Amino acid sequence: MRAAAIYEMESIYNKRIICIGDYDLTSMALSILFRPKEIVVIDVYDKLINFIDRIAKENDLPIKTIKSNLMYELPNQLKSTFDIFITDPPYTVKGMKTFISRGISSLKEEGSGYIALPFHDNLPWTYEMLFEIQKLITDNDFVIINSLKNFHEYKNTDGLTSSLLKIKKNNYHNLNKESFYWYKKNIKEKNFPKVVIKSLKY
Repeated sequence: MRAAAIYEMESIYNKRIICIGDYDLTSMALSILFRPKEIVVIDVYDKLINFIDRIAKENDLPIKTIKSNLMYELPNQLKSTFDIFITDPPYTVKGMKTFISRGISSLKEEGSGYIALPFHDNLPWTYEMLFEIQKLITDNDFVIINSLKNFHEYKNTDGLTSSLLKIKKNNYHNLNKESFYWYKKNIKEKNFPKVVIKSLKY
């Protein structure tokens, strides 16, 4: 379902993707269904790495693995080189911020990221997490451009769910502000720009 949702939000054809942790094997689903150019999985667990390597080899999937502790910075060769990152981090503030930071550092200028973010109305720590993660995203000049709410559900958690967020670099500093009607003072109707409005899925 996650692979299909990502494919619905953007084309992954010929894209380079990095999975920051891949316990649920999203890399395999994406590779089998949609054939991106390359997927790199970075994780610390030998059992997971060995399993992905074996299945990728047996099925000729474009997946490479790197064993690494994500508490440390990504290797330089992985920074600023990917079109997409995907992560479902540990559900702690520190874990979420660490995994998302690694994903952000991996992206090209026009790259996008997909994040599983938990929430529960009656769990105060999820509010703190929402605040900290949104702050991290905006502090790095990214914006949330899509959110599939309650995308993941967890049994035996009394209603804990998580949303699938899509984030992208906020290039507002490159916009021509003069083209926006609200930027000018004393606007007259004849000065309104022609605007094409595109529908967005939320």
